[in-house]
Amino acid sequence: MTASLSLAHATFVLGALTFLIAGTTLYLARFRPGRVTLRHVPTHLEWARGGGTNEVPDLYRATLRLAASNPGAHPCILERLVIDRVEIDGPVELATDAALGEITGAPGTEVLAAVIDSGASEQFEFKFQLEGLVSSVANTTPTPDLVPLATALGQLKSLDLVIRGEYQRGTRGGTTVKTTRLTVPLPVERARRNAAEFWRGQNRSDLAELVDPTS
Repeated sequence: MTASLSLAHATFVLGALTFLIAGTTLYLARFRPGRVTLRHVPTHLEWARGGGTNEVPDLYRATLRLAASNPGAHPCILERLVIDRVEIDGPVELATDAALGEITGAPGTEVLAAVIDSGASEQFEFKFQLEGLVSSVANTTPTPDLVPLATALGQLKSLDLVIRGEYQRGTRGGTTVKTTRLTVPLPVERARRNAAEFWRGQNRSDLAELVDPTS
C-alpha cells in the first residue's frame, strides 16, 4: 500500500510539474513577440562569375538568396526587402547604390508578403543591379574608356550590401512595423580575378594588369 501511494504521489507531482512548466512557457510567450532575422545563403550568390559584353565584365547584376527566420513566439509578416545602402572600402564611384530590386520567387523560395510563423524560416531570392561605374560603362554605347573601371576595381578592398527588411508583428495593442538589417559582403577577390581573366580573353592585358598586377 505504501509503495502504491508513493508511486501515485510521484506521478501527481510529475504531472503538476509538467503542467506548471507548460503554463509558465505559455505565459512568458506573451512577452516574447515575433521578430524577423535575416541570414544570407552564400551558396546561391550570383555576382561577378565571369563573362561580359563589349569588353565590359558583368559586375553590376547580382542575385542573393536570403533566409528570414522568426525566433519569437508569434507570427510576423515580412512585407519588404530592399538594399538599404552600399558600403565600399575603395573608390566610392565604383558602386554608389543599388536599384531595380526584385523578389523573384525562384524554386524553393517565396515572394512577399510572407507570413513567417513562430520558429519557421522562409527563403527569398533577391535580384538587383548595382549603380555606378560598374553599370554606366556596361550601358554606354559606344563602349567608353575602361581604364577608370579597371583602376577602381584594382583598388577595391571590400563591397558590402546592407539589406533592410520591413515586417509587421502583432502586439497586445495591435500591430507594429519593425525593421531588420543584414550586411552581405560581396566576393571582391573573385570579381577581380574573373574580370582580369575576362580582359585577358579580350586581348586587353593592360586592363587585366590594372585589376590584378600579378596576372
